[in-house]
Amino acid sequence: MLFRSLSRLIGDPKLVCDTSISQADNQQFCEKTGNNQAIHLDEKAAQEKNFETFVINGLLISSLVKTGASQWLQTLVGEDFSIAEVSNKEEQQTQALYPEQRFTAFSRIKGVEQQDDQTLVTMEHTAWLEGEEVFLTVGEQVFSLKNNSKSE
Repeated sequence: MLFRSLSRLIGDPKLVCDTSISQADNQQFCEKTGNNQAIHLDEKAAQEKNFETFVINGLLISSLVKTGASQWLQTLVGEDFSIAEVSNKEEQQTQALYPEQRFTAFSRIKGVEQQDDQTLVTMEHTAWLEGEEVFLTVGEQVFSLKNNSKSE
């Protein structure tokens, strides 16, 4: 039943993120992850590397997009299912995102596969800057969905 429900959504895009990131959030993320690259934390250093200002950490952007996709899946399958990321491939960020620069991201289901006691959902994500320019793609992210209750 879950397999068929999710299979019907293959190819349909869903808005999973529409936001901007403050420099304070960027700095906090960098501090918590130990990513102390100067372009994220020092405006002058970023400008010396030909960026306009601080550069938002790509892992933070990617995390927001993937979390949005995971939350969308959770609303589709309900609380009886646990969701875990199995793999992530083909991620590419083509340009910098700056503090307070708005972006939107859409996800779509590429495939659904039943494997033993889990359903594998393969998704792809694309993020656009305000000016309709794609700046981040994740070509393949696979989630495992497992039913926490014994009957499905």
